Amino acid sequence: MPLDNPAAPSDELGGREEIVEGLELMPDPMYRALEDIVELVVDGDYEELRVVSRDRLGVEDLRRRVEDDELLSNVVDELA
Repeated sequence: MPLDNPAAPSDELGGREEIVEGLELMPDPMYRALEDIVELVVDGDYEELRVVSRDRLGVEDLRRRVEDDELLSNVVDELA
């Protein structure tokens, strides 16, 4: 829109369009993989998580991330 013709209050800006498709369910293999990873986190099996991450994350990094996440969760619980 040119600057010499600003939008009038009655002009529609074309807000968000309706989402036609709903969210799809996760494919079973992906769901099982995510479930396995969550189980490793819950069990605190950081060495296996390191293997699953293809050595992208070290054991200490994984432990720190989980502990930081638990700390954040506790703070949110206290504020609620």
